[in-house]
Amino acid sequence: AEYMGLKGDAEPGLRAQDQFQYEPLSMRQSEGFVNAIYETLKCMHEKLCEITFILTYRKELVKGFLDRDDLWSVYDWDEKWFQMRDSRKRLQVFLNKIRDYLRSKLIDEDQQYGRSAEAEASAARPTYDMHQLFEFIENDLSLIPTVDSIDRVRDILNHVKLYF
Repeated sequence: AEYMGLKGDAEPGLRAQDQFQYEPLSMRQSEGFVNAIYETLKCMHEKLCEITFILTYRKELVKGFLDRDDLWSVYDWDEKWFQMRDSRKRLQVFLNKIRDYLRSKLIDEDQQYGRSAEAEASAARPTYDMHQLFEFIENDLSLIPTVDSIDRVRDILNHVKLYF
């Protein structure tokens, strides 16, 4: 609910062109407003209510805070939130697999050449690029918890694709 209160309707679109006094979701951050979004989401997910049902039979959840268009915006942002969350999870699994693969390759090469990590750091190593890739993956993995949009997920994925 707080995500929608902060991110919702950052780009107002056609509705703002038609009605000059439209205040996007992101501009209304009162406690009652966030609570109305939370109750709407709770009703949608736990009781499987649809927007039209909420407008008709659960008006007390949103009275004074959300109108019909706002409820549809909440619905759209909820869908975007789940897409972003799922993409973030898939990206994390993907990066973990790459990291594990690189780690196994580095260990195999260390055993093959009989080098320890300290000796390899000081010697000229043939796997410098693989070490660098491993560091890139570690850095990208550390960024995943801070991702707050699907575009940022794509940015990290494109960064990984750049090196592979």
